Amino acid sequence: METGVAIAYAASGASRLAKSEKVRGRIEELQADFARRGANHAEITRAAILRGLIAIAENKDEPAGARIRAYELCGKEHGMFGDRSEVRTIKSLADIPDDVLEQAIAEGERLEALQLAKEKKPN
Repeated sequence: METGVAIAYAASGASRLAKSEKVRGRIEELQADFARRGANHAEITRAAILRGLIAIAENKDEPAGARIRAYELCGKEHGMFGDRSEVRTIKSLADIPDDVLEQAIAEGERLEALQLAKEKKPN
């Protein structure tokens, strides 16, 4: 059997199997399991990295620069130091943090009050 024919035969068989309710259910189950394991693995990796950074930061034998950088990276992970150049894509109002919305509303109200006061001032 030629390679192209074998691939076409396999694809046809896979398509036929994918129509089976039992096979589709098992595929979805495996995909969910894979996604769950991937998320757990990411968290384990993140935790391991943070433990390593903390170990560096607290080790008096490490150079001061390495300790400071480790503390900085731990702080960034906890949202303490945001990159000033960070750009966020806002697709809806739900994407905007509440404190940013409140600041924008307050600034808009302040500007509106200034404009009204300017309009009421006699020339």
